[in-house]
Amino acid sequence: MNTEINDFTYHVLLIGIDLSPPVYNSLNGCVNDIDAVENLLSEPPGIGVPSAHIRVTRLAAPHPDYQSTSRFIKQTLWPTRDNVINALKTL
Repeated sequence: MNTEINDFTYHVLLIGIDLSPPVYNSLNGCVNDIDAVENLLSEPPGIGVPSAHIRVTRLAAPHPDYQSTSRFIKQTLWPTRDNVINALKTL
């Protein structure tokens, strides 16, 4: 059986955590990194898989000074323990 790469739906879980509780130092660049991976997956030249065959789940805690470029901002959830576990179970 010859199965083409386009016959599948690929599931991608992107997690970026820049903002930390006040007792910890926050980071910069983690949410930027998941935005970059998202763009790599969906923008030409891409990875050879049509974006219609890629299902992206995003969990992000951006730094207040960062403006995300994600197409999935409205679907992005906070990266809580429960959201991470549920996202992994969904995979």
